[in-house]
Amino acid sequence: MMPLFSAQTPSPFPLFRRGRVVITSGSLFFQARYACLLLGLALLASLLYNPLLARVGAAPEYAFALLLSSLGLVLGVYLLHCLGKVGLVLAPLFGLVLSLFTYITALYYLEPGPSFIGAMAETTGEEAGVYITFASVGTILAGVAAYTGVVWQTRRFFSHLNVFILVFFGIHLLFAQSNNLTRHATKEMRHAAKWSMEYLTDPIKYALQYVNGEKGRVDTLRNLPSAAAFPASLRPQEPLTIVLVVGESLRADHLSMNGYARSTTPLLAKERLVNFPRTRSTAAWTRESVIGIFTNRLPEQEQSSHGSFVSILQKLGFTVATYSANTKPNRSDYSFAILTEGAKRFYSPRPDMIMVGQLQQQLDAAQGFSLHILSPYGSHFGYRDGYPKEDAAFTPDDYNYPLSTSEIPTIINSYDNTVLYTDKVLSAAIDLLRSKNAVLIYVSDHGESLGEEGRFFHGQNTAAEQRQVPFFLWFSESFRAANPAIIAALEGHTKEQVHHSNLFHTLLGIAGISTPLRDPARDLTQVQP
Repeated sequence: MMPLFSAQTPSPFPLFRRGRVVITSGSLFFQARYACLLLGLALLASLLYNPLLARVGAAPEYAFALLLSSLGLVLGVYLLHCLGKVGLVLAPLFGLVLSLFTYITALYYLEPGPSFIGAMAETTGEEAGVYITFASVGTILAGVAAYTGVVWQTRRFFSHLNVFILVFFGIHLLFAQSNNLTRHATKEMRHAAKWSMEYLTDPIKYALQYVNGEKGRVDTLRNLPSAAAFPASLRPQEPLTIVLVVGESLRADHLSMNGYARSTTPLLAKERLVNFPRTRSTAAWTRESVIGIFTNRLPEQEQSSHGSFVSILQKLGFTVATYSANTKPNRSDYSFAILTEGAKRFYSPRPDMIMVGQLQQQLDAAQGFSLHILSPYGSHFGYRDGYPKEDAAFTPDDYNYPLSTSEIPTIINSYDNTVLYTDKVLSAAIDLLRSKNAVLIYVSDHGESLGEEGRFFHGQNTAAEQRQVPFFLWFSESFRAANPAIIAALEGHTKEQVHHSNLFHTLLGIAGISTPLRDPARDLTQVQP
C-alpha cells in the first residue's frame, strides 16, 4: 500500500505539475479511498469514545453528519493551493479562520450571522478569553503542526487532498466529543444535508454584511433627527432626579420578585416597586437594544424616526451623566455613546458598587433637574467577575471553560449570584434617593441563555429567554405624594405585555414633559380607554 505521507511517493496521479492542477482517475480513487477510510475511523472513534451520544439520546450517525458537513470547507481550502506560493500562506489562514468560526458556533450553539461576526469583532479581550480553551488552542496547534509537518516533508503545496481531510476531519472529530454538540443531532443532520460549500462561504458573507451594515447603522443613528428639535415643555414641579439603570444580560425569570424559586431580590422585595414582569427587549444584544430603550423605535421597525430622549431632557435643563462598567470606551458602546451625546461620562472598574459611589458624588454636587444613566457590569459573562467572592451565596460557582451542559447547575449558581449582587447595588442606589424627589428605573438590555437546548450567552433573537427582561420602577415618597395619578396609571399596566419601546414615552411622562413625540398609546403613565 502506498504510504499516506511520503515525499518519495511516485506520482501516477499528481495533483500539481508545473503550476497546473492535474487530476486523474487514479488520483481520485486514491484520495476517495483515504477519505472513506478516515470518515469510517472518525465515526468509529466517536461512537466508542463518546458515550454521551447514547446518554442524551442523540442519533449515532450524528458524528458522521458533523464530519460530513466539513467536506466543503476541506475542498474549498484545498483549491486555494492552486494559487501557488500565495496559496501556501492563504490556505492555512483561511482554514484556521473557518475552523474557529465553526468551533465557536458549534461549541456554544450560536446562530451564525452578521450579528455573530459583530459580537466577535466588538468583544473585549476579556470576553474573547472565554473561547481560548485547552480544546481550542489544541485544535489550532494541531492543525498548524500538521500543515507545517507535511509542507516540510513533501516540499510541496499539499500534494495529497487526504492530508487536508485528515487535518480538518481531526478538528471536527474534536467537535464530536463535545457533550454540548451531542444534544443537537437533528440540527446538525439538517446542516449536513445542505451543500457543504456553504460552510466555506458563510463566514465571508456574514463578515461583508457586518462591515457594510455597521457603516450604514452608525450613519443612520447619527443622522436621526434630533428629538430636541421638536417643541417640548416641562410641567412646574420640584427639581426631579431620574436614575435610569440599563442592566446587563439579566433575564426576568431569575428574579424572585417575578416568581423565581431562589431569593435573588430580597432587598428589592422590601421596596414599593411598580414591576412589569412581562417585558420584551428590542433585541438580544446590547448595541441594538439600547436603540429601542432610548428612542421611539417600535418592535416591528428596524429604525427609529428620531433620536434619543436624552436630548429633550438636556434642552429642558436636565444635567445628564452616564456611568459605565467599562473602564474605557470600546466599539460595542457606539450606540450608547451616540444616544447619550453631550452627557458627562464616568467609567468605573468592577464591582458595580463602585459605580454607586460615583453616583453619590454626582448627586451631592447636582443642583436642579438631573438624569443619571448607569450601565453596570451586571450579569454579563463571566458571571464570577460580576460579584465579590464574599457575596457568593449560591455555591459551587466555579464553572469551567468552555461552558458545558453538564455544569448547568454551577453556571446558574454563579449567574444567580450576579442577580443577588445587582439587588444589593440597586438597593444602595435607592438609599441615595430616598430624601429627594426621585425615580429609579431599571430595565435590562437583554436576557441570557443558561444551557437551554445547549445555548449559552446571548445574541440570538429567536431564543425566548434572551428577550424577556426585567423592568421595574421605584419612586421616592416625595414623588409618590405629588404624582398619585402617574403611580396609579403605571400600576394599572403591570399585567400587560410591554416592550423596550414603552420606555421612551413613559420616561417623558414621568418627567412631566409634553412633546409631540410622546405617544399616549405607548406611555404607561397614561390610563388607556
